[in-house]
Amino acid sequence: VSTNDEILMQVNIVAETPSECYDIASKVRQALDYASGVYAGVTLQKCFFQNELNSWNEGGITDGLCVIRHDYKLFIIR
Repeated sequence: VSTNDEILMQVNIVAETPSECYDIASKVRQALDYASGVYAGVTLQKCFFQNELNSWNEGGITDGLCVIRHDYKLFIIR
């Protein structure tokens, strides 16, 4: 069994205005892109930003809110 894993992670940022959403998304990306370290006994070799999708939702649970989705790829050793 391999102890090296590649994980896809999605982070959804939700805010009332686009400017708030973009500000939070920028801070999330700064914190996660190229992050590495040991967390709860799991070694994160590297976290890479992959993609961003933006939307202003009308209807559903996020009605009237700005949503930005970030996709990241993580390489870990268990």
